[in-house]
Amino acid sequence: MVNKRPSRVKTYKPVQTITSSEGSPHVDPFLKCGAVFNPVLPLKLRPKDRPIPLTSVTVKVKGTLPTNVLINYSCFITSVLKEGGSFNNLAFRLVRECSSMKVTLREYPFQRQLLSPTTTKEPLVYNFCDENPPPRRTCTYTLFLVKVNVSDSSSYDITQKSMTALVFPAPVKREDRRI
Repeated sequence: MVNKRPSRVKTYKPVQTITSSEGSPHVDPFLKCGAVFNPVLPLKLRPKDRPIPLTSVTVKVKGTLPTNVLINYSCFITSVLKEGGSFNNLAFRLVRECSSMKVTLREYPFQRQLLSPTTTKEPLVYNFCDENPPPRRTCTYTLFLVKVNVSDSSSYDITQKSMTALVFPAPVKREDRRI
């Protein structure tokens, strides 16, 4: 029988917990899955028309410490272009609503035009980092379809929609001296 030396376990000093002025601990990261809507998709939608909600996710930002919310939206878009020169032009809008106050965060265009007839199904992924959303509020992030302009000989479909929100503490700046 061979005598084995006991293994050494390294120990580390615990990281100091950052607390707000109210004494609440730092922001614990969490992931929230959103709701998916399946509306009838129009062949024409102008900017002055009512936007069509596709997905939304609601998160509660607790405390007053700096927080980030990373929004991820993904889907598949099928474009059916039946003639050469057919086109699909779509636009999406990400909106944050906190306490009845709506803010447009970003708009995303999607355009397809090919010279020959074709059908494509392609993944579409949008990411947006909302830096320092309003503290101590419940906020809903919604992705809307806000513009549809397709040629007479084309169509589109949006399937397998998904939206998530990752809430995490904002990076600490060196001048904050909280590290």
